[in-house]
Amino acid sequence: TSKRPTSYALSTFLEHFGAEYNGITSTETVEYFVRILGEHAEVAFDYISDIVQNSQLKPEDIEKERKVIGQEAAMKKDNPGDVLSRETQTTLYPNQPSGRTIFHEVPNLSKMDEKTLRGYMERVYVADNFLLTVGGNISLEDCRKFTQKYFVSFRSGNKNKFQPSHIEKNEIIKITPSTYGQSKLNISFTAFPADTVEELVAGAVGLVLGGGFSSRLTNRLRHEKHLVYSISAFADSNSDSGSFSIRTYLDEANVQRAINEIYDVVKIFLSEGLTDGELEKIKNTLLSNLSTNMERLGAYADFFATSVLFNRPVFSIQEWKDRIIGLDAEFIMSIAKKIFSDKPKVNLLTKNLREVTVPNL
Repeated sequence: TSKRPTSYALSTFLEHFGAEYNGITSTETVEYFVRILGEHAEVAFDYISDIVQNSQLKPEDIEKERKVIGQEAAMKKDNPGDVLSRETQTTLYPNQPSGRTIFHEVPNLSKMDEKTLRGYMERVYVADNFLLTVGGNISLEDCRKFTQKYFVSFRSGNKNKFQPSHIEKNEIIKITPSTYGQSKLNISFTAFPADTVEELVAGAVGLVLGGGFSSRLTNRLRHEKHLVYSISAFADSNSDSGSFSIRTYLDEANVQRAINEIYDVVKIFLSEGLTDGELEKIKNTLLSNLSTNMERLGAYADFFATSVLFNRPVFSIQEWKDRIIGLDAEFIMSIAKKIFSDKPKVNLLTKNLREVTVPNL
């Protein structure tokens, strides 16, 4: 920025006050945050307003950052979990923005010039598309004062609108050759958008099947069959879509057997339903996770911020607790049956195996 013309000057400014800071990109949002002592709160307002409004985007800086992003992509390609997640994202959302990841950005890095980036910022970095979230040891009066001082000049513009996401409806089995010591398996199904009761319940289904060492999948595949070290089941969501995944790492020779065992566990779950103990576990775990997360200031702020940013209803923490307490087995099972009525999307990273099959549910 003109005020701080080098990256070193920007970082020195913040670190002098002991601040922690970063930028986080996700499928639908980018977030810039600063954590700093309350008496230095104005520094955070100054920094964020400066970088989002006054970045110079000089060609020489873009060239340097292009190399850094290339190294970031290379680093992620060395991480098996990252590769599996990104392959899964692409399989779930083919040929659309939601399915593109940093791996797809690399071929386009050479095209990222000042004109492209400045046009993007002028379109997206506008007041109606921006949410300032403040929490912690600061008064509302100071929040208003610093916001007026540093953000009143934020450019106007239209709120950014996304193309609707469309999850793949067909059964897909994608096997990607790898050199990893273990095979990496992910089986996904269509689930629900963020901040909905259905998303909450999809997470509850994940707890029963793959949440902790007492879950059904862990008990079958680890404790009884000794096929895996760990296995998980979880829901993931965007503002307008979501998915449910079962994921594990294992020896290549056991992949097909593991898939059969996973499906057998799910079949039994769908036919027999929840036990009273599992329903109690769901409620206790969801309440514990919610309360524990709310002890972290950043999570507390983000809990409400995404709802505001995407114009969704904002529910209090107590309202979410009441929703959890009110869950019943019949509703949870109806959501589970809806999830597993979808055709599976399978991603497998493995050395030599070139074919697997999935049973019917």
